[in-house]
Amino acid sequence: MRVPTAKRGLEERTGLLAWFPYYAGFSAEFVRTSIRELAPKQPCIVADPMNGSGTTTAVAQSLGHYAVGADLNPFMAILAGAKDSNLANLLRTNRISLPLCPSDSTKAQSETQFRNDISAANEQRWLPPEIFRTIRCFIDAVETAAPDPSESLATALKDINAIPGKSYCGTAAFQIGAALTIARSFTNLSRLSNPTWLKPGDNSSSRPQLTFNDFLVRQLGQMTEDLKRFFGEGKKERMVASLNCDFRAIPLNAGSVDLIVTSPPYLTRLDYSVSTAPELALLGVDGHSISSSLRRSQMGSLITSGATPSTEIEVEIGVARLLSQIASHRSKASANYYRKFFSNYFISAFALISKLSHLLKPGGKAILVVQDSWYKDIHIDLGQLYANFARKAHLKAKIIRTETVKRILTTINRSALAYNKGGIQEHVLVLEKKKSNGSHK
Repeated sequence: MRVPTAKRGLEERTGLLAWFPYYAGFSAEFVRTSIRELAPKQPCIVADPMNGSGTTTAVAQSLGHYAVGADLNPFMAILAGAKDSNLANLLRTNRISLPLCPSDSTKAQSETQFRNDISAANEQRWLPPEIFRTIRCFIDAVETAAPDPSESLATALKDINAIPGKSYCGTAAFQIGAALTIARSFTNLSRLSNPTWLKPGDNSSSRPQLTFNDFLVRQLGQMTEDLKRFFGEGKKERMVASLNCDFRAIPLNAGSVDLIVTSPPYLTRLDYSVSTAPELALLGVDGHSISSSLRRSQMGSLITSGATPSTEIEVEIGVARLLSQIASHRSKASANYYRKFFSNYFISAFALISKLSHLLKPGGKAILVVQDSWYKDIHIDLGQLYANFARKAHLKAKIIRTETVKRILTTINRSALAYNKGGIQEHVLVLEKKKSNGSHK
């Protein structure tokens, strides 16, 4: 099997795939090829347990399959749910019009709640208080008016169980997604050297001339055209389920998924919550502070305080020796912070692979994009580690593509250049659930 590079290209810079400049994503062509090569001919369930902004679920629908995605970040789950082929058909045939929110949205929340929200906005300074209030009003009005999609998802996908947290699709996700994607037009953000690190800027300057409503109408119109163009005409619509939950809590029955296409977080200490902190604030979620529960719970979290590495599982999954090398490194914080950071990541990685094994049908496949890493001068062959985890979880594993990564984040930290490092390789792995095993227990 041959697949193209997973690196994002020209297609991801315009249209539906460019609704939000999400740093951690793979190309739509990579997903298309993977599905065409590995999925059964008939409509099947394609899943991504770390769906991000929804490339996997959008492409799966466009090829006529059912799609289930999950992400801990509610903003990402909303964006993925907005990429809905059912909605595209409704908009194309004029069976629905946007916007659908109640006109008197300013009364959607109590004044006390608004004062609290505005206080929180001022504390973090992501948005001017009046804009924060306007967008929160709009979101609250849309959520109040829209039906909960959980019941329809459970009906359409018989293998889906009670849905933890929230699920998104259709008009609500589309309208809220539009509001969130224009929020940054009203604020100045200070970007740091790491592309996922943000801090609030000065909101007193560079204010746009257009109002929020002007921006919203324009954005909804553009996103409507993007949606119709991406899904094309004459294609049978398929259900998308975009779940805001941890990958461990994906509510699909064991042995119910035909194909999984995903990319776990790389070991580059990127903080995906911070990169969407302004949008998360509008959803009432803290994505920036050190006490953020979202930041702490994400796989590859930079926050390790309170974490207790498990030596028993480290031995079981075969990373104890590597962690010992990291802990004994001469550089500062190796024995404490960095050992915890890497230990937490490897344990979560094995939990992810075990979940994939649980979800896949006998004979079902998963395709993963992973990238090697370095700790100072210690090479971490993440492709081989994931292959080892897969075999321990009763999956066949094969690396089908390896390419050298030319642009890496290591150069951001100039002190890291003092260490002798080799190149960085990105790998594509295909995992397969053995047919003779039956459902994994």
